[in-house]
Amino acid sequence: MQNHIIKTGKKKIKLCIITPTLFGGGAERIAVNLANQYTKSGINTTLISLRGEGPYRKQINPDVNFINLKVKRVRYGLAALYKELREQQPTHIISVLMESNIILGLALFFNRKPKLIFREANTMDAVTRQNALKRAISLIRLRFSYSRTNKIIANSPDTKKDLVKLKIADAKKIKVIPNPVLPVEYRELAKKSVSDDWLNDENLKVALNVGRLHEQKDQKLLIKSFVDLVAEDNRLRLIILGDGDEKDNLQKIIDEQHLNNFVKIVPFQDNPWPYYKNADVFVLTSQWEGFGNVIVEALACGTPVVSTNCPGGPAYILDNGKYGRLVPLGDKQALQAQIKKIINGQITFDKKELIKRGNEFSVEKKAHLYLKEILDA
Repeated sequence: MQNHIIKTGKKKIKLCIITPTLFGGGAERIAVNLANQYTKSGINTTLISLRGEGPYRKQINPDVNFINLKVKRVRYGLAALYKELREQQPTHIISVLMESNIILGLALFFNRKPKLIFREANTMDAVTRQNALKRAISLIRLRFSYSRTNKIIANSPDTKKDLVKLKIADAKKIKVIPNPVLPVEYRELAKKSVSDDWLNDENLKVALNVGRLHEQKDQKLLIKSFVDLVAEDNRLRLIILGDGDEKDNLQKIIDEQHLNNFVKIVPFQDNPWPYYKNADVFVLTSQWEGFGNVIVEALACGTPVVSTNCPGGPAYILDNGKYGRLVPLGDKQALQAQIKKIINGQITFDKKELIKRGNEFSVEKKAHLYLKEILDA
């Protein structure tokens, strides 16, 4: 199916959205959310995935022109992507993740015709934590590739700050726009039943964590925090929802701490919304975040949040503690204390206010801001 050039205001636009894969990361879902929203709005949008595998493929609207380049490894997708873009001839391209940003910057370095917009999904902590040689190589690649872009959309003030501080891009090129997280249908999805014995037991108090099983997310801290918590209150349960490289290591900790009756890892779910809605508290223990989509999702379901005050979006989303509790990085005692206070009702939040805050980050609201920046690039 070929995309058509359409008029948007006074400008003609033929939009391509690029994502490396369709696995369960926040950036990949943003790509799908934007493609679905723009198609629904009358913009016939092409969504290109370098390796179009992953659970988010099911969430792509059938009206979206979806192209799977089927490359074996994302890093080797430069030639295939260049060839496809020559065929598509887009006027505007938006890439949602650093991996595809770098490839696009290289592929189109000498082709200045399409307007190129990079979305930066994360702070630069993953780069700055590398050893000196790897960090230097990463920065050279980023600075070279990002010099091609017409505009960068950073998902939080901290993300923008890192891009400027590391001289990856000039501040004038960068616009901060929070992530377009909530799809229109999330409320209906949240009403679905969930077949989980813990969530369906009114006598239990369930904490929920959602995200990649990765060192960045520091689920190890969360699991170890539950050793003391369940010793004090055997009603407590922890569900960690997600997939990733750290699964075996996390399960090993659960086994070693004899927590199998209190903590479990649940694989990625096509519909996580009932988990958010039925949990008693949502807990994020990340060492850094670009934004923190999962916090928005929890708030939108009226679920109280405890989060590490890590670099990135959590403090921004929670308005420095107005809509949830923030604890210092790696502080197990502070984390435990806030979880206990919420579970025991010592800290309460107005559910309507949490939902209202979450809905400030809807796809409808933020996709409009994205489009304005795309057209102004």
